[in-house]
Amino acid sequence: MSRQNHRARNKRRAAWTLGIAALGGGLALRRRLRSNRIEQRAVPGLSADVTIDLDRYGIPTIAGETRADVIRALGFVTARDRLFQMDLLRRMTAGRLSEVMGQPTVELDTEQRIKGFERAAQAILEQLPQDQVALLQAYADGVNAYLDRMKLPPLECVALRYRPERWRVTDSILVCLYMFQSLTEDEILRERSLSIMHQALPPEVVAFLTPDADPYTTPLVGGSESRRPQQPIPADALASLVQQTTPGDQPVPIEQAGIKGSNGWVVAGSKTRSGAAMLANDLHLALSVPNVWYRASLRYGATTIAGLVLPGCPLIIAGSNTSVAWGFTNACSDVIDLVRLELDPDDATRYRTAQGWRSFE
Repeated sequence: MSRQNHRARNKRRAAWTLGIAALGGGLALRRRLRSNRIEQRAVPGLSADVTIDLDRYGIPTIAGETRADVIRALGFVTARDRLFQMDLLRRMTAGRLSEVMGQPTVELDTEQRIKGFERAAQAILEQLPQDQVALLQAYADGVNAYLDRMKLPPLECVALRYRPERWRVTDSILVCLYMFQSLTEDEILRERSLSIMHQALPPEVVAFLTPDADPYTTPLVGGSESRRPQQPIPADALASLVQQTTPGDQPVPIEQAGIKGSNGWVVAGSKTRSGAAMLANDLHLALSVPNVWYRASLRYGATTIAGLVLPGCPLIIAGSNTSVAWGFTNACSDVIDLVRLELDPDDATRYRTAQGWRSFE
């Protein structure tokens, strides 16, 4: 088989895999779950029964006596509704998609394993306070309780002929790292483009083309003024570049990142009819089936928290606790630098640091 035909087959296989995933997600969205009760014997570690009420859209309200009980139930219910999505997120971050999807995802897995997110997740876990580790464990217990009771895996898993592995505490951290990578990968592409511009253009042209135009980001990254303020048009430098261009010149390819971001507005109570402050938060992410977010309401003791959960992560990421509403937006700030490494001419497994040669890890 030719390389071109081989690539075409891989593309068809990848498209088929994604089609099955979309079909399964669509069927999951159509499910209507009845109100029910998770009993102590169903989820190990529960101190009492937990009640789950679902509205007509299938959005759960989980009520229990303790926060740990509610988080266990959240893991159980999220796995029931979004298990394949959760498994896909942890596999994608760790570089383990090819175990179930085959050749089309080998290149992506290779890139992810080089970045070492599995090691990062373990290092993060070792530094977390014990109360946070306990909640992550409670969530994992809930997910695994569902896996133990699951008679048939999600449709996507059936189509791919595999059964999801048990949920580990570090898997929740991998899901969080997926979101970190999703919101910062564009910055890496911008850094590469800036490197090319610095090499090819006069400094005044680079400064003119790359201002920090967002006045809201400046105080967030520190300081009262922009690091790259707007500059006047460098007419002479631009004219000189035009004169240096010949008809045979080829443009330098620069990777363009798709713009990701979000919006957030807060209106003071003095400006609303009710006298209460208002928050509007629009989290821009790529469209997917099912949606990346999972809505839920958690109630324990005198606490009620409602909002959006990232499947696999036991947190209300954006929502309200009846007293305070919160959300977030991605700051378009320069927070990443790419550094060219100098390799040891006598040993390519080492690179130069300020303290001398160091082996790659």
